[in-house]
Amino acid sequence: MLPSDEKKAAYRAILEYLDSIELYLDSELSSLLEEITSDMDPESMAEETRQALDTVCQDIDTYMAENGEAITAYLKYKKSDAFQKTPAARLERRLREFQNESGYTEVFIHNMERLSPEYRAYLARLKEADRLLTEKFPEAEALYRGEM
Repeated sequence: MLPSDEKKAAYRAILEYLDSIELYLDSELSSLLEEITSDMDPESMAEETRQALDTVCQDIDTYMAENGEAITAYLKYKKSDAFQKTPAARLERRLREFQNESGYTEVFIHNMERLSPEYRAYLARLKEADRLLTEKFPEAEALYRGEM
């Protein structure tokens, strides 16, 4: 049972959103997405994400010392023509388009924040990590906003 009218409204909005969305992926992108996600363990991914967010938010200098070179190489690759021509880049662009066109942030994420204090706290940490990393890697902002 949901404890408040606000949470009930958020829950209904999420259900309506999920019932109304359509994501079309061609067979190549659909196969790629299935391949990428087939070996994922949600529990271990959640724990790894939590640990990375904690490290970034609590000690950005340590995180940068341990991961800065890898992040720099990753960002360079993501900007390259070699990556931009891959199915993975096409999938990334398609998922970004879907998020922008479907109301993912405005409807789904907004209502998840209303519904779940845990999700709201997670999202706050994610935004803080994004802010800190964008300060260290300003070029990442354009890359992940689809401006490349």
